[in-house]
Amino acid sequence: MLVSVGAYSLCNGTLAGGVAIGQLSLTIDRVTDFIVPIGEVDPVLFDRVTRKSDISFQVERVFADWDEASAFILDLEDALPSTGDVVFSFASGSRTITNALFVSFVTTQLGAKVTTIYRISGGKPVSGSPPPSSAFRVMTTASPCLLPPICWARESWRNTSR
Repeated sequence: MLVSVGAYSLCNGTLAGGVAIGQLSLTIDRVTDFIVPIGEVDPVLFDRVTRKSDISFQVERVFADWDEASAFILDLEDALPSTGDVVFSFASGSRTITNALFVSFVTTQLGAKVTTIYRISGGKPVSGSPPPSSAFRVMTTASPCLLPPICWARESWRNTSR
């Protein structure tokens, strides 16, 4: 997996340029509110159709010697962009986290080997190529309502007023 933000490459698939070796973790929070529709007594869940992602992953780099590894660690804060679109590229396609913020990174050094754990916060992953599987598309677009809780509340109102 290759990871970049703008022109800066977090890992390019080589030992010297960084190899994303895993520990990929993704947490997505769905932003919702409880509302009480007009004429109703019970609150319903209102999906704001907004997502917040927290992503962390680990990258390993192997340098020619201890001095190069130390210089990389000390220069990382200045070299790493603090915000931008983060692109995850892999053999079958890519995904992008738009308007991402690098929340933190932790770097450790063992000789000429450097391991960095990045933590990024941003919007939901946006599909690149290929598109999500058809099963995923069916699950997310099956409802004709853009705001399902409101539609459900409206439907239950119709059923009770007949």
